[in-house]
Amino acid sequence: MFFCLYGPRTIWLDVMMMSNFAVVIIGLLSLLVKYKFNSTLIFSSLILLAFFIFYYLLSEAGFGHSDPEVYIMFLRLLIYFFSAFFIARLFRSNGLDWSDLLKAVVLSTTVNSAFVIVFFSSSELALIASLILDYDSQLNWIETGHRIFDISIGGGASASFTFSFVFFISLFLFLKEKNYFYVFQSLVIFLAIVLMGRTGLYFSAVFIMIFLFLCTIKESNSLVFIRKFVPVLVVFLFILAPIIFYSGVGEVVKDSQNFAWLTQGFFSGEVNHTARAIGSMWSFPDDELGLLFGELNLGRNENLPYVKSDIGYVRLVYGYGLITTSVMVFGFLFFLTYLHTKNSSVVSALAILLYVAILLMNFKELHLASRGTFLVLFMLVSASILLDKGQRRDT
Repeated sequence: MFFCLYGPRTIWLDVMMMSNFAVVIIGLLSLLVKYKFNSTLIFSSLILLAFFIFYYLLSEAGFGHSDPEVYIMFLRLLIYFFSAFFIARLFRSNGLDWSDLLKAVVLSTTVNSAFVIVFFSSSELALIASLILDYDSQLNWIETGHRIFDISIGGGASASFTFSFVFFISLFLFLKEKNYFYVFQSLVIFLAIVLMGRTGLYFSAVFIMIFLFLCTIKESNSLVFIRKFVPVLVVFLFILAPIIFYSGVGEVVKDSQNFAWLTQGFFSGEVNHTARAIGSMWSFPDDELGLLFGELNLGRNENLPYVKSDIGYVRLVYGYGLITTSVMVFGFLFFLTYLHTKNSSVVSALAILLYVAILLMNFKELHLASRGTFLVLFMLVSASILLDKGQRRDT
């Protein structure tokens, strides 16, 4: 679990991707041995192959170029999905349920968080790690003392966001089992979030509010709340959050040095420059073909025009077009909603919560097929499908 979630990305080998790839290969071979050549699997593979061929032909005919990341991103999603599926399948074959899967996720994140704290405590170890890990920007982070990195995702907004959701899972497990070891893990993960980035801290604040609300109701009702009301709440937050963000709510006072780690580089005086900067980044392709079908350019390829926006949805429209982006974003949300209506399970509700948080994250930066986050998401989905019987018995 640890190597699939947070395997180190070294200058020699990306252990995380190789671990997930190995799980997928072993899992597919086991399926082939058990079910021979299943027609459904073959048909699904052909559909995926046709999809990639379509995008390649569109790029060559329409634009004469394409960003390899457009295809690599889909490939990563497939690897994460199948890896999560086979991991959940392994848990089921060993008689374990969904809570065991969540415990393994929390423990793995705690270990990675410990590395973050160690790097913060020792600049010498952080410097050594930056020379081994494949992060070009981390050396600058060490010199400025602005942020600390983990061993796999790279720290910053992306890692702190992933850790914030696992932080909530740890709190939820404490509420469910009353084991104070989860409190210790939560504190370690939260400290790592504080050291890596503000984004995860803001999401953690929302998750803490949800947790505190769960603490005010009976334990049996808290599980009912997770199953039935969290999906409604997160959809409401998805609609409300952009309005709050762009209205300037959330401005903080910069004077206090105690909160320099929070305000540095984000707030200046009473003006939220990040919100204003993001507000100015909403731009899309000018021609109708590029707007509807994309330009197959996510904006960060050196050989293609640079997209002057960090917003995930803007870059997705440039890469895949408005139609495909809408299908991806809302299609998976509808799938999660359908899955939840079928089994009304805790983990399917947690999957909806995480996915809506991902949708919110994309208002700030592109967060699709991201390390750590999407493997957790797909494990929640797989657990909801494969470990549903265990969920119903436990709840």
